[in-house]
Amino acid sequence: MKNEINDKVEKTMAAFDNMERAEVKPFFYTRLQGRLESDSKSIAIQRKFAWATVVAILILNSLFYAFYEPVEEINTDEVIVQMYDEYNIEQIDLLEEVGD
Repeated sequence: MKNEINDKVEKTMAAFDNMERAEVKPFFYTRLQGRLESDSKSIAIQRKFAWATVVAILILNSLFYAFYEPVEEINTDEVIVQMYDEYNIEQIDLLEEVGD
C-alpha cells in the first residue's frame, strides 16, 4: 500500500521535473494592473447607479404615498343588484338546484 503511494508520488514529482517555466508576454504586469483598475472603476459606477436607483424608488414611493387618495367603499349588495338588472339575470337559488 505504502509502496503504491510512494510510486505515485515519485511519478508526479518526475512530471514536474520535466516541465518548463511559464513565460509571459512583455508588460503583462502593467496590463494586469490596468485591467484591475478599470474593473474597480466599473464596480464604483455600478454602486453609484444602484444607490441612485434606490433613492429614485424611495422618492417615487413617497410621492405616491403623499398623493394617495383612498377609494370610496363599495357596497357589494348594490353592485349585485345593478348586475342583475343590467344583465337580466334571474335570481336562482343555488341550493335548490343542488338538492334536486
